[in-house]
Amino acid sequence: MHRALPILLVVLMTISYCCEDSDRPLTRAERAILDSLYHLEAKRLDQELDSLCKTRWDSLYTQMFDSIMRRRIQERQQLMERFKHDRR
Repeated sequence: MHRALPILLVVLMTISYCCEDSDRPLTRAERAILDSLYHLEAKRLDQELDSLCKTRWDSLYTQMFDSIMRRRIQERQQLMERFKHDRR
């Protein structure tokens, strides 16, 4: 029990220090660091999202084009069948 007491005190002091420190305003240096990290992450995410969007757009475009082409081919076949039927 006596060995656990110093560890318990350190844990309690750390927790109380963290809780008290969380309400203080950021310093200019901390804001600058956070701003830099934000801009780096935003730039990385922007590039990643652009890449995902382009990949998805290419896939959707191909699907839409194929769907339209299938529909047009079907319409032509129906017209040809109607034309053959009307000629009889």
